[in-house]
Formats: sequence, structure tokens, C-alpha cells
Amino acid sequence: MERTSVTSVRSPAQGMSLWLAAWLYGRCSYDELIDAMADLGGPHTTTLEWGDTVEGAEFLRFLRKQVSIPLSGPGAVANPEAEPILRLVMSGPGDAPALPAGSYAAGAAARSGAAIVLTDAAEPGLYQVLAPQSLDSGTRWHRYEVDGPLPALPHLSPGEADLALSDAVRSAAKLVQQRHPVSLRGVRSPRLTVGALSDVLAIPGMPDDVPIRAQRLFARADQVDAILEVAANAGSHSHALDPELLPLRRTVRAARIVGVDYTQREWIRQAATA
Repeated sequence: MERTSVTSVRSPAQGMSLWLAAWLYGRCSYDELIDAMADLGGPHTTTLEWGDTVEGAEFLRFLRKQVSIPLSGPGAVANPEAEPILRLVMSGPGDAPALPAGSYAAGAAARSGAAIVLTDAAEPGLYQVLAPQSLDSGTRWHRYEVDGPLPALPHLSPGEADLALSDAVRSAAKLVQQRHPVSLRGVRSPRLTVGALSDVLAIPGMPDDVPIRAQRLFARADQVDAILEVAANAGSHSHALDPELLPLRRTVRAARIVGVDYTQREWIRQAATA
């Protein structure tokens, strides 16, 4: 079977969200986080409000001071109803980021396609927003502060998000065949071109404690992204598929957001019942 190399389906923002959350919840070590950051578009830098640029260990020390860290300190008790400390925000055509409309943070997240939002340690209702910018030398995180409340995340369980991905793929494939039977002559099926996707589904570099349901959801999201990338490069007629494929990309983004949120809620639940 013919295979196409698919290299851009992994989401660095998703990976960074999981590793930062794992570190803040005490689920991974500092060294593990540093190693993961190197694989996720490193080195990482951010510019603080007074103009200083910090990277690596200094960047993480800054987060420790700025972000409310749950389950830390002597006698800390987990609240099973607590909201996750971190949320992944994603956006794309026709899909605004879940941040206050018109804010600098929302604009940056829309341009980059993603952002990481963390609760502030000192001021309830204040959030730290990190929007990534990919550079030849690594990743620069632009930092913003926004006041809550924040727009709601997709209200889906991992199972519902996975089912939505499956339904969206079937619907898109059916629409593509119905609406573009002539323009797609001679173009291989994206499913067949991608093949078994064994290289995509491995998802290297994920924290050990990510629940298996979330891992499966991320794997399905990567699979769908791979199909979309192949379809988007299906030759001169690829843009004719945009009306069918854009809603599918929105479903993939929702699945990634749900997976990051569910992972943290599981960690909170486990800590509360330990």
C-alpha cells in the first residue's frame, strides 16, 4: 500500500499543555518536563512584562510563581470539584478561541491557532495566557493576562468527542464523494494514502499518567489530522474540499481540548480519593 509521510499532525500546544499540567500536578519530574520541552519545539522562551526574555528553567520558575499550583504543600487536600488549573485553547477558520473577544490574548491565539491558559496564583478570576510563536530558533511564548470568566470549553466526554470524530469522518467522506465525483478522479482515497498510520498513532513523549481514554482520543485526533493533511494535498482540486474538511478540523480541535481537560479532572479525582 502506498504511504505518504505525514509530519505535521502532532500538536505541540497539546503536548506542552499535558506536560505543564503533569508537572504542576506533581505527575512528572522537572527533568522529564525539560526533556519533553526540548522535543516540543524547544528551546522555549517568553518575554515578561518588564521586557526580560527568559527560557528553560527560568521560564518554569516564573510559572511556579505566577500560577496557582494545586495539591501542593503540607496537608494539601484535593477538591474533587476543582476546575483544572490549565486549559488548552485552539482556533481555526470560523472557530474563535475560547478567550475574551477582542483581547490581545484572543488575537494572538487566533494567529497561532492555539494557546495555553493557566489560573493566576494571586488573583482569582485572572488568567495567564501563553500563545506560541514558532521560530527557526525554537518557540517563543507571548504572555498575556485576561480577566475571567472565560468562554466555556466543549462539554463533551472523551467518548462523545471520539464518537464525534468518527461521525465527522464518515460525513465528510460521503459529502466529498457526492459533491466532487469528477474533480477527485485519479486522486487516491486519503484513508488509503495514509495507510495504517502506525507512525502517527504512537504519539511519543506523552506523560505516563495520561488516562488511557485520553490517549485513545489523542490518537484518533492525530489519525483524522493525518487524513486531512493528505486530503489537503490531493492536487489542484484540494481546495474544493474545504467546505467539507473545515468542520472536521473543528471537531479535531474540540477533541484535543477535551482530552487535556479530562486528563486533569482524572488527576484531581485520583488525588481526592487516594
